[in-house]
Amino acid sequence: MTSSWDLETELVIVGAGGCGLMAAYAAARAGIEVVLLEKNSRIGCNTELASGSIAAAGTRFQQAQGIEGTPEEMAADILRKNHDQANPQIVLALCRKSREVIDLLVDEVGLPLALNTDASRAGFTFLRLHNPPGRSGAPIVRALHEALARFPNATFADRTPGAGLIAGERGAVTGVVAGNDGAEQHIGAHKVILACDGFGANKEMLRHYIPEMADAEYIGVQGNTGEGIRWGMQMGAATAHMSGHQAHGLV
Repeated sequence: MTSSWDLETELVIVGAGGCGLMAAYAAARAGIEVVLLEKNSRIGCNTELASGSIAAAGTRFQQAQGIEGTPEEMAADILRKNHDQANPQIVLALCRKSREVIDLLVDEVGLPLALNTDASRAGFTFLRLHNPPGRSGAPIVRALHEALARFPNATFADRTPGAGLIAGERGAVTGVVAGNDGAEQHIGAHKVILACDGFGANKEMLRHYIPEMADAEYIGVQGNTGEGIRWGMQMGAATAHMSGHQAHGLV
């Protein structure tokens, strides 16, 4: 660390959507000092706009319904659907952790969940979507905010966007620039997580990476403009699947 930091912490997370909130909660419960930066929570995040569906295998809710399905079968479904483009080890690891995620959200975070027995998804060999009341993602975000606020080692900085990464002499990320022009702070951290979502609201990046979708209506939050991806690329990070997108015919 260096004396030039305005603030020092163990972990900085940029982006307080479902991904960033979950990462912050996991870190805080492990005793890690974490600062969570958010561009503007009033704009919302795509987790809030979504159905709140959480896929998992081997949960108590599935067992109560007599639904059998293993993490291995779940992983096979995913890899079959994406034509083996994903890393099979990562997919399997996530599927094997999925039941623990459901248990954590219900038992620790306090989020009520129920197995969705009314609808499935293309490629599913067994029912596995778990939803909060109203089948909206808003209760997930709200519950995670409330759970995170219980930890004194967690700081949520709203309306404090990430503005760039800071690297040391050897190129490793050592912190982030946070805040708006004229009120920026340099935050030093042992680790940095970019949970900034994609670039659906950035027409320039769409034209470059997904030209066929550049003029399509984007129904996600307008704050998803790809800054985190660009910061990583500027530091030499590799990219993959930049043309990936989910298009809905109803829109």
